[in-house]
Amino acid sequence: AVLIATIVWWAAHERPVVRLALLAMAALANMGAWRRAHPSWGVRRGLPPGSLGLGVSLDALNDEAFYENAASLWGPVFKMSQFHRPVVCITDLSRGMEFLATQSHALRQADWGFNPLVPGGFVEFMNGAAHDRMRSTLAPGFSAVVLSAIRPDLHAIVHRVLGEMEAQSAREGKVDPAPFMDRIAFESVVLIVLGVTVASPRFAALQRDLGALMTPIDSVVPPPRKVRDAFASLAQQVRELIDEDARGHGAPSSVLGLVDQARRHDPAVVGNLVLLTSNGREILARFLLWTIHGIARQGAWMSECRARATSPDAPDGVIWTQAMAFVLETLRLHGTLYVYRAVASECRLGEWRIPRGWLVRVCIREGHLSSQQFADPRTFDPRRWLVKTRDSSGFLPFGPPGHRCPGEPHVLEVATAVVAACVAGLDARVVQDGPSVRGNRHWNFWQPSRSLRLQLSARPAPGPADGVSA
Repeated sequence: AVLIATIVWWAAHERPVVRLALLAMAALANMGAWRRAHPSWGVRRGLPPGSLGLGVSLDALNDEAFYENAASLWGPVFKMSQFHRPVVCITDLSRGMEFLATQSHALRQADWGFNPLVPGGFVEFMNGAAHDRMRSTLAPGFSAVVLSAIRPDLHAIVHRVLGEMEAQSAREGKVDPAPFMDRIAFESVVLIVLGVTVASPRFAALQRDLGALMTPIDSVVPPPRKVRDAFASLAQQVRELIDEDARGHGAPSSVLGLVDQARRHDPAVVGNLVLLTSNGREILARFLLWTIHGIARQGAWMSECRARATSPDAPDGVIWTQAMAFVLETLRLHGTLYVYRAVASECRLGEWRIPRGWLVRVCIREGHLSSQQFADPRTFDPRRWLVKTRDSSGFLPFGPPGHRCPGEPHVLEVATAVVAACVAGLDARVVQDGPSVRGNRHWNFWQPSRSLRLQLSARPAPGPADGVSA
């Protein structure tokens, strides 16, 4: 690129005709970009309305309400551009799920930067039969039986880390919740996936290598050496854990422990166990940060929940029921934000045409803000989940059917344990905050401000109606 730029600069400097040609080309390119950025561009050829301009692409990075506002301008199906690549966005969830189901022959999973590290890629980004085989290999470890076996350990992690967080708040007057939520997520996920506890001699090495693996990378460039080395080290540790389990020294109540013996040393399975741990830790930590942020913001709801728990006629498990409702409402607003698919061959979405090579983004969060699905959708109201079921196509915090996250019950368990523990034993309030933040890629998730600081204080133990361990 530098060589070409140097040659062009030299030619333009030496020859006036080259300068004129370059100016003409720049003018034509500018006119083309201006025309392409107009919302009506391509509509006569069957493309959805919406701008493919760079300005709109940058707006999508900086405005949390971009997709919602774009839908109000152009309808529930519109086009935009993520820098160089056109994207069709769908904010109507029922329409989006129907499209994924009926056009699956023309779609494939979008690329992911870590996929080159694993033969066949990560299970979430696999296609067709390969995805089904890998999912069926890993799914037994996410069963209700496994969750029941490790539930006491998950709750112990939550209570211990929250206790340490409260102790630091008492010493310093405020505390950054992010590292504590990351610890709960990390300890929970390595237990769920690998069967490793904080007391294990492997714990520190896993923590080191998984930290390196969380380095953000892009699908258009090869993973850096640091990431490749961390992945290789983690893969070796997983193989050693598999050997320990085969000798009867492992933890059968884990995803690794329940992988079929015939597939245990398959490099694709080993790689997926590594990425399942890394990706699961990152997703759970982010969601727990939103959860503790909500707990500190919803003082009135917390007080109401405690009052219900201590009333003489409170049913068993009332705190757990209320906490689960809180978690579901947090998921509605801060769970999965989108589903991407790459268009492998031209397909249609109702009246609209989607060309080969484009992306499709089903906007799940915007679907969760639909007034047709949820009354007063922008209001945080856990009470809605005390009467509303969550088995609806209008509520997809763990992704669409077929690619739904198999760890859903475990995520709900850990997050609900955090809320229940705070209801029963902690007061939390925000002492410092700022606007939500995200990375500089369109697929990055929004997170609470890095300046968020909380103040926590212990409460007296609740009465027998707490239901925390229900």
